[in-house]
Amino acid sequence: PALRAVRDPFAEIGARGLGREQVMHWECRVELSEVARLLRGLGQPPLLTSRLHAVQIAARHGKGQRVATVELRSDAGRHLIPASALRRALGSQRVRSTLWDTCLSTRTHLLLRGRGYGHGVGLSQISAWAMARRGLDVRQILAFFYRGARIERCW
Repeated sequence: PALRAVRDPFAEIGARGLGREQVMHWECRVELSEVARLLRGLGQPPLLTSRLHAVQIAARHGKGQRVATVELRSDAGRHLIPASALRRALGSQRVRSTLWDTCLSTRTHLLLRGRGYGHGVGLSQISAWAMARRGLDVRQILAFFYRGARIERCW
């Protein structure tokens, strides 16, 4: 793949240094009725014309990190959607990534707890800041995030 996720020990350091801890650990609590309404607004999925009862993790990517798909249970049955569609419906300020530690449904609410902010590949600005503060130069920072890429002058 063009971009690969890398283990990033600088993310926590950068978040703390910039006073942005909420970027690293977040929580989203939302009523199930609002989840259904927001998903319907995106045209996803059609079965949500009835009451939503639960949301649960159906599958994770790769080594079990990021959530790939979620299962929605309603009066009309079960439906799988990409976790990214749920994130898009709820908004990236609420659900900051698909790296969820907790996905819990009660009778009325959905609780998501997760880590990180974004899609998990490419350069993290918060991490790049922390790396620069520790003395790494631009070439070292780019090489960390874009392993195997060549940096060359084009003009």
